[in-house]
Amino acid sequence: MSTTLTRSYRSVLREINKSSIHPPQNRNQAIKAMLRDLYEKQATVVGDLKQTLDATSTGFARDKMEMKEFVKAQRTYNELLVRYNPLHDMTPEERIKATARRVGLDKPVEYQEGDAEPGTEKP
Repeated sequence: MSTTLTRSYRSVLREINKSSIHPPQNRNQAIKAMLRDLYEKQATVVGDLKQTLDATSTGFARDKMEMKEFVKAQRTYNELLVRYNPLHDMTPEERIKATARRVGLDKPVEYQEGDAEPGTEKP
């Protein structure tokens, strides 16, 4: 691969690795293989034509840089979501309880079938 393609490939790969939520050994290797194939095909096309700045090459570079920016934006969005929305990873039941507590209330106790009526005592 040419130097520009190699740099582009590595920067995209770095962003994909940073945004992954899985440890390195559990990541899907098909994504990396597909990305490498795309770059290798582009390198052979550019090498065969002996032109590095034709329309296909600049379009390819633009697409890959847009992909890199998209992955980076998604990672940043998820970080901000976790930081500024503390309720985002809770179950609906926990979210209701936390929202009620935020305004100074406790969630009311729900009626269960077989519970005693309020004001009556069990023998």
